[in-house]
Amino acid sequence: MKENINLDHLFRHEYGKVVSALTNKYSTKLIDLIEDSVQEALLKATLLWAYKDIPENPSGWLYRVANNYLIDQLRKNNKLKSLGDYAELFHYDENIDEESLTSGLKDELLKMIFACAHPALTPTEQIMLCLKLVTGFSLKEIGSALIKKEETVKKAITRAKSKFKTKIGRPEVPSSKEINNRLETVLKVIYLIYNEGYKSTDGQQLIKKDVCEEAIRLAKIIFDHEDYRTPELSALLALMYFNSARFDERINENGELVTLENQNRKNWNAEYVKIGVYYLTKASSGKNISKYHIEAAIACEYSSSPSFEETNWEFILSLYDMLLKIENNPFVSLNRIVVFEKVYGTQSALAEIEKLERQDLLQKSYLYYSIKADLLNNFGNYKEAAELYIKAIAITSNTIEKKFLEEKLRSI
Repeated sequence: MKENINLDHLFRHEYGKVVSALTNKYSTKLIDLIEDSVQEALLKATLLWAYKDIPENPSGWLYRVANNYLIDQLRKNNKLKSLGDYAELFHYDENIDEESLTSGLKDELLKMIFACAHPALTPTEQIMLCLKLVTGFSLKEIGSALIKKEETVKKAITRAKSKFKTKIGRPEVPSSKEINNRLETVLKVIYLIYNEGYKSTDGQQLIKKDVCEEAIRLAKIIFDHEDYRTPELSALLALMYFNSARFDERINENGELVTLENQNRKNWNAEYVKIGVYYLTKASSGKNISKYHIEAAIACEYSSSPSFEETNWEFILSLYDMLLKIENNPFVSLNRIVVFEKVYGTQSALAEIEKLERQDLLQKSYLYYSIKADLLNNFGNYKEAAELYIKAIAITSNTIEKKFLEEKLRSI
């Protein structure tokens, strides 16, 4: 028996491609059934490929299975008559070459990404729909990425799909006049995809490399089109490569989280750092500075510092101050405090974090309690630090982070 296939890994890599291909072939009106068909294909792949060799072209195999299932369901539900406009598309050639079947998947995925960013949808609906259809994010993952309740996400996606079915038609890449407005949403989606992979919301993995790789892949598909090659896109690619360079050192051989201070910089991916510098240089061609520019600059500073002690904390703090002017949200403020302590000391950092106490979003975040506990621990207030570590442990749902916090609690 072969080693079990990781359904999540398979889901991330193939889901959006096959959903996009089938939506482009048929219609947005069938999006719910298309999703069901792709999930059915993925389930069959998981069961079959555990015993048989994975096909040379897994995308083509999944496309075939999903396509056949879709047609079967339409026939069973007697929907062919009501969808007469699409009936001629249901002819299926069993001898079709699988390579040609999936040769256009990149373009179709690109069409789907931009279709989800259609102006008929609200900005939030655009982002949620793209996360759902292009990457197959769960409701919980989408809720975590956007800091929203699962029920809220579910209702919003239902509304978004309704608009998607009736107002968008067949996915297509927008004209050059519309591209800039949609590209902003697309970049935000890619950014959220990467963040979920870089620091997983729940489960037993802190890092989902395949999710991060998928975000980079989507960004590079867009970058390959010269018309869409904006400084913001280059900055986002730089940020993702800088952060990906440290993957192998963020988790040790025992599966435990390793802080930046204790990472062996010799094991960072030097090639990724070079690629990050390349894209950051490309990003400097524009007149505007986006949040991606600043976050990439922060990541670049971390990546280029010879050691943790030699990190230019003052410069990084100044970058965080710039970032707050562009994106003034409590989580940016919270991450800034970690750097603020390096520059001004623990007591001043505690005074800074007190200013964030009334932020409702932070009261639900384990990160807030964890960072404040660290500050109190460094200041010698062990009792209150322990209480906050307990709160943080209760909130986090990621196994590795939970163990990391439990170790901190034991240490005091």
